Amino acid sequence: MNGTLAPKSLGDILSETFSIYKKNFLRFAAIVAIVAVPFAVLGAVVNLLFPAYGEGATDAMSMAMIKIPFYLAFVVAFILMTGAIIHAMAEQYFNQPVNIARAYKFAWHRLRDMFWAMVLYCLAIGGIFATAILMSIIVYLIIAPTIGGISDRLIAFTISGTMIFLAAPAAVYLGIIWNFVVQTALLEGCGPTAALSRSWALVKGSWWRVLGIVLLLSTIMTIIYMILDTPTIMETITQFTSGAITGPPTWVMIWRPIGVLIGNIIGFTIYTIGETLLYFDLRVRKEGYSLDALADELGLPSTTTDAVA
Repeated sequence: MNGTLAPKSLGDILSETFSIYKKNFLRFAAIVAIVAVPFAVLGAVVNLLFPAYGEGATDAMSMAMIKIPFYLAFVVAFILMTGAIIHAMAEQYFNQPVNIARAYKFAWHRLRDMFWAMVLYCLAIGGIFATAILMSIIVYLIIAPTIGGISDRLIAFTISGTMIFLAAPAAVYLGIIWNFVVQTALLEGCGPTAALSRSWALVKGSWWRVLGIVLLLSTIMTIIYMILDTPTIMETITQFTSGAITGPPTWVMIWRPIGVLIGNIIGFTIYTIGETLLYFDLRVRKEGYSLDALADELGLPSTTTDAVA
């Protein structure tokens, strides 16, 4: 048995991403559907029963009480689904069919670490912007009262806005350096803080390459979502140009969660496969990562590692 994995170029990652997706499309679709279909249906029902616009619109407080628990549950389920996709994608390297139940079971056992790793990730990124916004407000409040005139106030606003703009590079840097927290928590069993440190160690020295590939995968995913959201976008443009902004009609509220479902099955799955292949590539280049190591992390017997190279 050849248990080695080879480094991959950008072309290799893209080619293998679409090959894996095509070969296991129905299984990946089922993995996504298990989580996404119930939330798509529930989302459509919530939008219909509690409209945010137009006649009978739900007040902001009631909307928050309804949608915050909904979105929190969705985030947790989405992380679980992501873990199942990664497990299924990794499992296809071995001579056995992808097992959906096993993928979800594996992801379930690592859900807590994946969830809290993502919480730390979001708090760190969000904290950068929150700090920049707070500092910009303080700067504006200090400077603006001491100067007069619209032009001078514009200068104060520009200074405070620049601080927010300067926070973006730091957020992007950390976003890429911690890009693989889900993979490290799921496959390597890292705790939340260890997952961030592990991702940092893997990306170190390859930041620009990781940025480029992640941006390309994100662009592919975004284009797919935008194509599926075209009816909603066109309806919004129509209302805006006509001056009659009444909010989305019923068919848009029904289509939107359906479009998101299809986008998750196609766009998000493709992105996750490509991202995980990049994660494997970093481990191969830094550690000589092998199929035996992958089988051990997945809890598979090493005798099954007749590779799908």
